[in-house]
Amino acid sequence: MVFKSQRSRNQELFFEAATRRFSPLAHTRARSSTVAEIDTYMVWFFGAAYMGALLVENLDVFKRRWGRGSERAAFALCEVCIQPMMSIWYSNLIDQLDETEKPSQETQREVKERVFSEILTIFGTAPEGRQREGKLRRFLNLDTQWTHYLESSNGSEEQGEGAGNGIPWKYGILLSSMVDRALGGTGFIDWRAQNQMTFPLTGFQEESFCLLDPEKGLGVYGQNPSIAFEVCMVMADGARAMFRAAKHVRGRL
Repeated sequence: MVFKSQRSRNQELFFEAATRRFSPLAHTRARSSTVAEIDTYMVWFFGAAYMGALLVENLDVFKRRWGRGSERAAFALCEVCIQPMMSIWYSNLIDQLDETEKPSQETQREVKERVFSEILTIFGTAPEGRQREGKLRRFLNLDTQWTHYLESSNGSEEQGEGAGNGIPWKYGILLSSMVDRALGGTGFIDWRAQNQMTFPLTGFQEESFCLLDPEKGLGVYGQNPSIAFEVCMVMADGARAMFRAAKHVRGRL
């Protein structure tokens, strides 16, 4: 019998999530997308899978929830991790345009909403209705938070978003809650009440968030703020992997 290390098992699970689930589904469910767009979705998923594997390998709080892992858990985690990949992809794309070529904020939002709706169709985890609308709104709110971080002065503490070293702490907190839930936890942000949160969130007060349990607050994530920073650093690693993969495909939105 050949024994595999947990790291090898993790890599295999995320690879299978990409090749056995996402890729076939992208080609059968994304009927309104072009071949080039589907190529781009695959690049995003590659970055998401890379990010997900690093999260469960390197961060103890997620490693414990992951355990031995499963393809189902890997797929669920990739649905979360593909969201920052999309935000980073689009912000990079917009940065390459001249000011006169840049679409309006409203147009950008409409494009992102349409494309993420297609991504949800591929994942098949949110049928039409309130659940789908909630996931779309959550993605757009998360994207708004990311855009706010980029537009602030390099994420400085004076702008209420960064940590003095280019890390968007509040974005990391929001994303950490989503990762926790994807891995079978409850998370700590009450996204059902996201209409009560004003995005982008500013300041450092826990009151900025709608918490599932105000008494517990941010829990371990509040006690150890470095977790949110580490999540964002892993996110950056995923983005670098995504852009490397983009060089080998023709897709570009």
